[in-house]
Amino acid sequence: MANWDIKDDELIRLAITRVEPFYKNLGKIIEKSVVHRWPLFGMQGSPGVYKLMDQYQESMKREPHSSIQYAGDFMPQTGINQAMSSGEIAAKRIIEIFMRS
Repeated sequence: MANWDIKDDELIRLAITRVEPFYKNLGKIIEKSVVHRWPLFGMQGSPGVYKLMDQYQESMKREPHSSIQYAGDFMPQTGINQAMSSGEIAAKRIIEIFMRS
């Protein structure tokens, strides 16, 4: 609860600053943000899972014709938001493949 007393706008700026090295120009494309504060949080990811996810994403860029497109349960913490987000990305890849054919 180290950031519990920080104002929402400041916390959002802090979060963007911390992820910008990984997601370039993120602050420029965010249209809306919401801060939810929970006293407890449990991360279900294991060491190396984000590196594996990056490797998978890069392999899809190199070989987009792969018939395997992970969505939903591929994320470190499964849920409807992750399923929709990764499903949308997988669908866009599949559409791009068919449009090029």
